[in-house]
Amino acid sequence: MSVRSILLNKKVLVLIALVLIAVVVASAYKSCSEEKGVSYRFAPVELGDVQRTVNVNGSLELFSVDLIRSEVEGQVSKIHKDYNEYVVAGDLLLEIFSESIVESYEQYVDTYRFARIDLQNSRDLFLTKKKLFEEELISSSEYENSRLSYQKEISSFKRVEKTYLEKKELLDSRMVRAVNAGLIIDCPIKVGDDVATGTLLYRIAPTMEKMILTINIDESDVGIVKKGQKVTFTVSAYPEDIFHGEIDQVTMNPTTIDSIVTYQTTAIVNNKNNSLKPGMTAAATIHVASAKNVLRVPNQAFMVTPQEIETKPGEKVLWKKISSAVDQMPVTPVHIKTGIAGDTYTEIITDKIKKGDEILTGISIER
Repeated sequence: MSVRSILLNKKVLVLIALVLIAVVVASAYKSCSEEKGVSYRFAPVELGDVQRTVNVNGSLELFSVDLIRSEVEGQVSKIHKDYNEYVVAGDLLLEIFSESIVESYEQYVDTYRFARIDLQNSRDLFLTKKKLFEEELISSSEYENSRLSYQKEISSFKRVEKTYLEKKELLDSRMVRAVNAGLIIDCPIKVGDDVATGTLLYRIAPTMEKMILTINIDESDVGIVKKGQKVTFTVSAYPEDIFHGEIDQVTMNPTTIDSIVTYQTTAIVNNKNNSLKPGMTAAATIHVASAKNVLRVPNQAFMVTPQEIETKPGEKVLWKKISSAVDQMPVTPVHIKTGIAGDTYTEIITDKIKKGDEILTGISIER
């Protein structure tokens, strides 16, 4: 074999080697490209409802309660009404025995009776003197003395009568009566108990048809909770039933526990069937805002940004699906305004997007 033939064979071999290397590199590049493909997720723009809510826990309390306290010192001698009994105004609830009050009243009865007799005698004498004076049978000084004596007797009787009525009121206070109609919620005493002035005897709920739901609103939500907003809730005693109420008050006094700041809020709830009881725990939902039959997109649509886009104040950007070349993103930015930002969906306000348009909600790298 000549030198020229040898050199020619070597060039052929080198050329073959270079081709093989190029094929390997191209295959490797293609493999890498396939392993790192970009996947886009879309959701359609649709007509529907948007709801924004705040979920909290709370407890039920009485809407109002009459506290019946003892007005005298003594010992409970008889109980006429007890737990869970319904009473009307004036009903006798219990009796308190007080020997000192009875004795003081009975001793003063005679004092009051004699004072009435003295007043009547003084009045009769004055009327007699007045008639004699008018007939000019007595002097003016004698008449005037009679008049002044009668006025003095009137003042004295009023003082005695005031004391008598006070003692009579104390005597009557031994008979404890209902102030208003209602249901007895608590009666923390029993026959034989000693009571002092101010001792709590009864807690009576004038109505059970309305109750108070007390809830604590996190500081992040307190700005959107307002008086008049609707509340729905459930209780463990009736897990299938949904109860309704309305926000009545949001207090401005914060409560801080373990660095968590909350604001106590109350709602008035309907309890016409008397199912709810004081102290029950409730899982509540406050309906902050809502819109019906509006253009809406999933909230995730505002959490994905393929590239940075400048926006004006009050604007947001959605990425709408379009037809594109292989090496281009299949989306284009659309500047829009939003309405209610709900729990799952957000209302959009624009004429650049219509029902059925596909909106970008996520991007992932697939290997």
